[in-house]
Amino acid sequence: VPISLHEPLSTTIQSPLYEVVPSSNTSDNNELFTFVVKRRSTNENVFDTSLGNLILSDQFLQIVIRLQSSNVYGMGENNHDTLKHQVDEYPSWGIFGRDQAIDWATNANHYGTYPFYLVMEQNSSTGLPNGNMHGVLLLNSNAMDYSFTPIPSITLRTIGGILDFYVFLGPKPDEVIKQYTWLVGRPIMPPY
Repeated sequence: VPISLHEPLSTTIQSPLYEVVPSSNTSDNNELFTFVVKRRSTNENVFDTSLGNLILSDQFLQIVIRLQSSNVYGMGENNHDTLKHQVDEYPSWGIFGRDQAIDWATNANHYGTYPFYLVMEQNSSTGLPNGNMHGVLLLNSNAMDYSFTPIPSITLRTIGGILDFYVFLGPKPDEVIKQYTWLVGRPIMPPY
């Protein structure tokens, strides 16, 4: 599902699986633009920019996304102890492919650059996992970095291009990966 924001922003974008709800608020004479992508079947937010800090400048783009839970996986090749990110430790990594040996003593980036993450969703009223998962891809080829906070949230920064997001609604983990590989391409079996 590509996130498409068009004028006028006062209407809700409709789909049977999700809804994009843009809102424009004014506080202290500063304009704050946010939007939320909600899963219709559970009415839970899967992509929420209400924390603010959307920056769009010539050579710096930044967006902060409130995550649906702290069960976050993915985001390329880098060092961490488990597949699940430890968001309470305020980790930060660069996303820029480099041809250098893996150094397990640092959190340096490696060969692959995959600005794609998966989140195991939870019920907002009980805080328990609801079995759904979604994925988010930032399709951008510029140098990037990302960091987590315990809110939980992820901050994505890039030095150029556009913020071209795709949200994969699954809802099961294998379906999220199928949707992701449908977009970016699947590996093929080389001829023998």
